[in-house]
Amino acid sequence: MFIKVNNFDDVAKDTLDEWIYFLKNSEIKKEFSAKGLQEAKEKMNVDNLEGGDKYDYEAFIKEQRIKNHTRELSLLFNLLPQFLILPNPKLSSNYNRFLPMCPIF
Repeated sequence: MFIKVNNFDDVAKDTLDEWIYFLKNSEIKKEFSAKGLQEAKEKMNVDNLEGGDKYDYEAFIKEQRIKNHTRELSLLFNLLPQFLILPNPKLSSNYNRFLPMCPIF
């Protein structure tokens, strides 16, 4: 399916028209509400960055992802001992025998 955006009159009557307007003009008007359009605008803004700025932005995003991942792992490892059930020699043999079958979470 092909959409001839050059024939589009730049009047957005519905959400499909908003997407066509965006594809033709690389612009999104404030009143547009089509699903996914704001995400497309953010992606376009990043794609339009020039050399060094784009590299700096991507490095910043990568650093933020690493920080968030590290923070999540830290929280997980701090909480993990609360969920672990370890063998206890003072309890009955049935307890220790069924322990491996118990889910951790």
